[in-house]
Amino acid sequence: MLLRERWQMELLYKLWKSDGLIDEWRTENPWRVLCELYAKLIGLLIQHWVIVLFAWHDPQRSLVKLAQVVRDTGWLLMDALAGHRSVRSVLQLIRRHMRGGCQMNKRSQHPNSGQLLEREAVEWALRW
Repeated sequence: MLLRERWQMELLYKLWKSDGLIDEWRTENPWRVLCELYAKLIGLLIQHWVIVLFAWHDPQRSLVKLAQVVRDTGWLLMDALAGHRSVRSVLQLIRRHMRGGCQMNKRSQHPNSGQLLEREAVEWALRW
């Protein structure tokens, strides 16, 4: 069971690296590369903060789908930070998008971690 949870952490790091594109840049100037890297890391930090805030407690949510919601609504968050919108209203909209979807696909052959956790919780409750 512990190895499976370690794998979940590896998937999180993979998400940050592959979707965040932190190992790719558009210039050869080392200072611009550093600036782009810092900007991407700040973006990933905000993305992770929003995911933790609204969906971390639900093991049936897909991190990849949640990250996509944050990226798709990122322009709204930038508008809010610039003062053109209310930060609260933007965060509520992001929360609604996350709750409306982002479910992990159920698998019968190789159940995902959320399914296994759910199954073990039911088995534990039946023992008591």
